[in-house]
Amino acid sequence: MTCVQSAPFRRVGWVLPDGSLSAGTDGCQNHRRRALDAVQRARKHLTVAAVQVNVIASGLTNIESDRFADDDWDGDDAMPNAGVGARLLAVIIDLLILTVVDVIIIYFTMQLCYLTPDDLWMLPKGPLFAFLLVQNGGYLVAFTAGGQTLGKMAAGIRVVQWETDASLDLGRAFLRTLMWAILAIPAGLGFLTAVFSRDHRGLHDRFAGTRVVRASA
Repeated sequence: MTCVQSAPFRRVGWVLPDGSLSAGTDGCQNHRRRALDAVQRARKHLTVAAVQVNVIASGLTNIESDRFADDDWDGDDAMPNAGVGARLLAVIIDLLILTVVDVIIIYFTMQLCYLTPDDLWMLPKGPLFAFLLVQNGGYLVAFTAGGQTLGKMAAGIRVVQWETDASLDLGRAFLRTLMWAILAIPAGLGFLTAVFSRDHRGLHDRFAGTRVVRASA
């Protein structure tokens, strides 16, 4: 379909595929001008959209590169995250310490009650379990609030707040210890995030807003 114009009267028409002429009222120049204006506006919109997409893409790229540039760091000024091996060593040491202390307490309790190892079943289960729970939980909460249990001291790591790298208060230390105990029950499955995540934070760390870092020299 072709635009044709009659010079004397400035009339315009469109030549249809069958060769007939469809008359119009506007000049071809007006049609061309409008078409060009529409194309220019479309180009401007596409240019602006392309710029916005590039800005967003650049921002996301910078965020991802800053976040994952080094698996042991969360930022240029952040303390390095502790490795999984150091955290596992700290847990083993703490559990050994608590086990030894519990065995010693049970042994002396039996001695005070004139009981032999064969009479272990005679100890009151409820009070003994409650005492050991408070003792072990108190150890973990108190030392975690200070940043380091004895196991973490030996492994050279410490617990800090996720947002500020400051020491934990008692409330956050209690929440972290509680979640740690809950997640340890199902064969330690809750700790898998600490193994496979880039920042090595377990679910108990994410619940309590904490992370484990290398202790300062």
